[in-house]
Amino acid sequence: MIRLVPLLCLLGGLGVAPPVTAAPGQPKGLGPARSTAQELTRALEPLRVAVVVGVSAYDSPALVDLVYAGADARALAESLRAKAVGGFDRVDLLVEPAETTRAQVLSRLRVAAEDLGREDVLVVYFSGHGTLAQEGEAVRRYLLPSDASPGDLRGTGLDLDELRAWFGRLAPQRKALIVDACFNGRGKSVLDPSLLPKVEDLLADTQGPALQDLGSGEAHLFATTSGRAAFEDETLGHGVYTHFLLQAMSWARSAADLDGDGLITAYEAHDYARGRTMEHTGGAQVPEAAMRVVGLNDVILVG
Repeated sequence: MIRLVPLLCLLGGLGVAPPVTAAPGQPKGLGPARSTAQELTRALEPLRVAVVVGVSAYDSPALVDLVYAGADARALAESLRAKAVGGFDRVDLLVEPAETTRAQVLSRLRVAAEDLGREDVLVVYFSGHGTLAQEGEAVRRYLLPSDASPGDLRGTGLDLDELRAWFGRLAPQRKALIVDACFNGRGKSVLDPSLLPKVEDLLADTQGPALQDLGSGEAHLFATTSGRAAFEDETLGHGVYTHFLLQAMSWARSAADLDGDGLITAYEAHDYARGRTMEHTGGAQVPEAAMRVVGLNDVILVG
């Protein structure tokens, strides 16, 4: 992708000034360059973009509303926007029921990603319910937008494997997909009661992308492993994993900063949140991640 830079900027950056029209009383000729090399560099800096989704309220009476998914999303969006924290250029926050429908989520994801290039950074976050569906011999995992219908998950849910595949094809090398949901029928998950007796067998048949399929700076972070629940916690006011992820990005930055470089990467934030989540839940919730970092391509969330 090529970003268009005004010609005046290019000429100024090369030390060449275009002819200018003299104002009354001024001599004609070349004027001083009106852009600097610093301004040109700033115009070409990579963009940092995030789409943050929190689904608390569901249209279907079969789907129990969540308490803190909206709070999860709002707090993360605030941290990513803050200049002293994430410093992201664009953060699209979706928390209202009209914003968190399947059509709106997919549309806003496409819009956010369409102008991004290889050097840009993208973070996609989802907090809400997940569920499982058995489709013939296949087992699918779905994230549930606000208008999801248990009777038509294919048409109203967000297929997690398809979302991950789409995410992997996007241009940015550095990108993180963060999911605070689960798929086993407890916590931040809903499930057809007929599937509950065989949920462990069903989850054993689900697989994420192989490590070699991930891009060189791609991270997929999950609040819990497939067979375990992801919890909300009244004492924390958030989903447990998201609470500690936010902690790693704020007042616990020094503890999360494993290499002491002042930056919090996706790996460091997840590593901190994983340990604290397991401790807080007594091992009932165990976050997991798939990530591939080559060279300096880790996603920086803070700094």
